[in-house]
Amino acid sequence: MTAVNGKVVRRNVSILLLDSDSVAEVTRWDLVNAWPKQWRGSVLNGLAREVAIESLTLVYETLERA
Repeated sequence: MTAVNGKVVRRNVSILLLDSDSVAEVTRWDLVNAWPKQWRGSVLNGLAREVAIESLTLVYETLERA
């Protein structure tokens, strides 16, 4: 919400790929000094039988694969 209010706060973010059992970490991407650039949400309709999909675009200074 700070980004929505015009105050960008950079944070370190990790994205994990888990195995098919969602237990063990297969690989990891570390984003150093990342901040949100764009967020898109879907229109919510309680009567529709649709999946709500959100999209978040992050910008980062360094990408490290662990």
